[in-house]
Amino acid sequence: MTAQDMAFGPMFGCRPRRTLHNVMTRLLLVEGQPAIRCGLRMRLTLEPDLMLLGEAGDGLAALAQAAVLNPDVVLLDIEATGMDGIELIKAIRAVSSHSAVLVLSFRDDAGTRKRVQAAGAAGFVSKHEVDDRLIQAIREAATGQHELAADAARQRNVRHGLT
Repeated sequence: MTAQDMAFGPMFGCRPRRTLHNVMTRLLLVEGQPAIRCGLRMRLTLEPDLMLLGEAGDGLAALAQAAVLNPDVVLLDIEATGMDGIELIKAIRAVSSHSAVLVLSFRDDAGTRKRVQAAGAAGFVSKHEVDDRLIQAIREAATGQHELAADAARQRNVRHGLT
């Protein structure tokens, strides 16, 4: 793991910010391109209710950090992980079952959305609509309100006879 992949946040002396309602969404950022990861980091840290716990540049680092950090949301670029992104979603859900995985991708097609949903992702954001849509999607994924999360919840309820 490189220095860039190391987690930062409370364990490195940074105190979490508090919001009006005292609710923080803890994030793990997984992006293979350092320049994009840096830009996303800068954007995410502007939000008072989001706390970036760590970053990873590849799938193995992401799995290790997800297991240790147990973030509320894993923001995952499935194309830049060094392993199959769909399998990585499943692996992250296995090591950090309460973490919502929010996929970030340039591939914005129905097939990709269907595959990430089937793998257990809570949501999907196209890299073409990153700024405010990304922040909204993170908040929705953290509370289970994102469209893929809602669809998955409905499917779970049907499977378990709860509807």
